[in-house]
Amino acid sequence: HFEHIMFAAIGQGAFAVGYAVYKSRVGLAFHQRTCAECTKPHSEPTEYPVLPDVHVTIVPMMHDNYAYLLVDEKSRTCLAVDPADPERVLEAVRKEGLRLAGILTTHTHWDHSGGNEEIRSRDPSVRVYGSTVDSIPGLTDPVKEGDMFCFPPRSV
Repeated sequence: HFEHIMFAAIGQGAFAVGYAVYKSRVGLAFHQRTCAECTKPHSEPTEYPVLPDVHVTIVPMMHDNYAYLLVDEKSRTCLAVDPADPERVLEAVRKEGLRLAGILTTHTHWDHSGGNEEIRSRDPSVRVYGSTVDSIPGLTDPVKEGDMFCFPPRSV
């Protein structure tokens, strides 16, 4: 029984260390080095209707991840969810003829929030929404559970 507890504790410690490295700049550098030959996305952007006059565009990025555009078709405005690869996300925005109004960041890891500051440097009017308890890069509008904001013309 003691050995099982000891191995479980070692495993948890190893996971914690590995996870801490993954979500750091070291993890990002390792990912970039590993994927240096990944010049094309792993698939093509795909649109899915979700409500009348609203669709989601799934934007492939890196070699194994996605960002999402929540698109209001009437206003031709969108929100980007987790735009870690700003080039791919902004290319999808351009191809659809949209205006990027904001970024929704689910959490601080580089593979979710890594493009926030680059996108804001190109267009400072883009709002960045994210958790009040996370260190979201480029955060302009902290949100907490239960908060709401308007995305034309709907409440999100």
